[in-house]
Amino acid sequence: MTFKGIVNSLLNTLLPRPQIGGLEVTDSAIHFLQIRKEGAFLTSLRLPPGIIESGKIKEGEKPALVAALQKLHSQLTAHGNQLINAAVTLSDSNVYIQSFTVSRVAEDNLAEAAGLNLRMLSPIPIETSYFGWQKMDENNVRGKPIELLGAFTPAQNIDDITGALHEAGFGIAAVEFAALSLVRHLKWLRLIDGAAPYLIIHVTADGLNFVVARNGSLYFNYFHPWSLIQGEDRSISVTALQGAVETEIGKVLNFYASRWGGAISNLIIITPALEGELKNYLNERFPALEISVLNSDKVTVVGGAALRGKISRAKDLDISLTSATARKIFEEGQVLSLAALWRNILFTVAGFLLLIFAVTDIYLSRVADDLTKTPGLSLAGQVEESWLKQLEDKADDFNQLVLSVVAARKSSQEISPLLVRLNNLAARGISFDRIYLQSLGMPLVITGTAASEEIILDFKRQLESQPQFADVSLPLSSIIMTSGGELTFRASFLVKSLEF
Repeated sequence: MTFKGIVNSLLNTLLPRPQIGGLEVTDSAIHFLQIRKEGAFLTSLRLPPGIIESGKIKEGEKPALVAALQKLHSQLTAHGNQLINAAVTLSDSNVYIQSFTVSRVAEDNLAEAAGLNLRMLSPIPIETSYFGWQKMDENNVRGKPIELLGAFTPAQNIDDITGALHEAGFGIAAVEFAALSLVRHLKWLRLIDGAAPYLIIHVTADGLNFVVARNGSLYFNYFHPWSLIQGEDRSISVTALQGAVETEIGKVLNFYASRWGGAISNLIIITPALEGELKNYLNERFPALEISVLNSDKVTVVGGAALRGKISRAKDLDISLTSATARKIFEEGQVLSLAALWRNILFTVAGFLLLIFAVTDIYLSRVADDLTKTPGLSLAGQVEESWLKQLEDKADDFNQLVLSVVAARKSSQEISPLLVRLNNLAARGISFDRIYLQSLGMPLVITGTAASEEIILDFKRQLESQPQFADVSLPLSSIIMTSGGELTFRASFLVKSLEF
């Protein structure tokens, strides 16, 4: 193993990365996939009809969804109170995406520039929606605008589903939509690559999803539900399916040519059935397209969400359609889990040392007793008598160590309230990178990031208002702007008391 591998292994042991799986919620089913060392682990649960329709929980059906999620939770772990973290992906039916560009001059304040553009481009009321953005490629050609992808969705839909997930014992690392997850899985499988554009048709239980990808990024998607093809009929014929696919392909190709220029020459069809019929039909209708057909078992939406779960939280810059409250709950859960882990480690080590000292004390006591009872012990052998005295002294030392360990364990203090208080004091927009406390007699040092200097100074005032803290220091010189537009800071203070 290389030195870098050894360091990474040590860091993962001391600061374990949370296990995050992929969770897909559709109108008809819930799928959970977690990528482990031994392979991928998939669990699915079919939803009764009428709980979710068109990506929305029907009125009065939230308890039914919570019950279904709890059943899925019980299949994943035998511990009912264990938090299962997931990157959640939802239906495209209520998500609106829009590509746009910003000037290369705005790169230093990219988040602010993107936010302003999103507020102007939103197709739904921005006050009642969640929205996000991400870069579409990493082309750093001087003078060329930066391409970004924005996404919008009604906040109520997200809040209803994330609320049900929290009730069922799931932690939410991110919320995205099916097209974004699908493109990520295709890119990971190297089925889309380079700058060439691809039209992807995903045949699902809820409808047809038309996706355009270029430069390995999502550019456009369009969801076509079965109800528009089915009409008044209870079933959909192969002829009706083929006709609908042909019509919608023509619309997407024309839209791409008018929006970005050029033509799409690659078509990927992902379907659970009728692979041959669709390919033969589309070959006749679109002879200029290079058509590939993939079974839906090979490329999945939940697979793309699970791949996002393997990305460290600090490096995950993809769109997440969730509230600040949901992100804060996830971060607080991680802090508390880490504190509980280290508390258990310390108690385990202390108990192990106590056991060693006790066994050693018993052994040395028996040796001393045997030596004193041995007949014919020669008083002329002063060396043996000196050795016995040394053993007794060592036994006394071990007894003192045992008493010290017991006293230390009784005097240990719970630091979880301190961590909880710090999270409560942190304003919206602040995240902690490192919290270091050597002992109560030494200053506690915090390093973190925030969206603005005003938020950092407000956090300092919050610290100074706490009677348990003293000597709060947050020099302005420690506030530094990163290349991503965020501000890093460093604060220190003394913890006078853990009584919160």
